[in-house]
Amino acid sequence: MAKRGPDYLQSLDKRRHDRAAAFMAAGVLLAPAVLAAVGVMVESRSFNPFVVQDRGGHRVRKLRSLRLEAETGPVRTFGTFDHRATTVGRIIRPSGIDESPQVLSVMAGTMSFCGIRDLLDMDKEQWRATDACLFDELEAAKAETGAKLALISDSSLWRKSVVNGTADVVARRSMRMDIEYLQNASLSGDTRLIVRTPYALVSNLIHRQLYETDIALPGEDSAAA
Repeated sequence: MAKRGPDYLQSLDKRRHDRAAAFMAAGVLLAPAVLAAVGVMVESRSFNPFVVQDRGGHRVRKLRSLRLEAETGPVRTFGTFDHRATTVGRIIRPSGIDESPQVLSVMAGTMSFCGIRDLLDMDKEQWRATDACLFDELEAAKAETGAKLALISDSSLWRKSVVNGTADVVARRSMRMDIEYLQNASLSGDTRLIVRTPYALVSNLIHRQLYETDIALPGEDSAAA
């Protein structure tokens, strides 16, 4: 019988699957990631193309896609378009190339390839205020399963595709999707997520170019509202 939920998340099958996916992704993403890093350095006039974020007690490295003053602030928008993005960021952010440095962490075993994307530490109180019961249920599920921070997730792909809705709706649905993943994670489910991801990211990039829509969270006006 195939392992599911916490049994799968802690299994050798999960670790092998994550690392195999990371090695394949590294081969595909190497050239785009290098070009993106050069573009970020040229645009920012800095030799450092990376930004480090604190997520769930872990430090995560990404290619810089937002203006310097925005990188240290809380998340204010979800969706295809973020009006704080740099010129390069408007390509690498919706396409997911900004996340490519994390492939190395998956290869090292400190992250999972498939799973859940934790919030920035500075944003957790905002999500708890949206629905404290749901937030606490998710935190308990993460602690119980021992799930690692992941590169891709169902909820993060969904958030990238959001066009209409409110910040509260986005938060609640994201938390429910993450809880469902932790309860029902499986090898077949991770495989389907990997297969679906390239299509979702390409669709998201095209959508951004056509519509440039976003959802603004409380505290910041949306340029596309």
